[in-house]
Amino acid sequence: WLHAPDLTQDSRNHDAALSVNGNPMVGNDEWQLRIRGLAASYSRNYFKWDASSDFYNVDRIDQTRGPNSILFGFGSPGGLVNTSTKQAVLGASINEISYTFGSWNRNRGTLDSNLPLVSQTLALRVNAMAETGHTFREFEFDRARRADLTATWRVTKTATLRVEGEFGKITD
Repeated sequence: WLHAPDLTQDSRNHDAALSVNGNPMVGNDEWQLRIRGLAASYSRNYFKWDASSDFYNVDRIDQTRGPNSILFGFGSPGGLVNTSTKQAVLGASINEISYTFGSWNRNRGTLDSNLPLVSQTLALRVNAMAETGHTFREFEFDRARRADLTATWRVTKTATLRVEGEFGKITD
């Protein structure tokens, strides 16, 4: 039997409800992780994060749940989902470009480039993405352009300063 979900109810309270835009991984309102029936909190680099996310600049995803999510940080009883962004690496050059295409004129390109400027002292890293696409619905589309710039400076042997900024435009 095929069961259609009841879309008249608040989708944030139902684990199996459909997402608003068809992409359950983008944005808090569209994707709500629930553990033992309780909603999780979200953070980026362990700071509260309520904005929509894309994985072009994500290095790792951590999840805490149960007592640890309440004791350490601002997590809710349902847990904490943290995304750690890619940081500038002092000792390595990284250059990666990817391009993906798909149905409904879907095109997505990403760039990841790390440049050590001063050996073991200063590095810059840029991550960028551009995406366009349509759907089977007439007049429905999405377009995104995002970039993330990070810098790492080892001030002394025991002190490191990291700076990061992200900007972009999303139209859908």
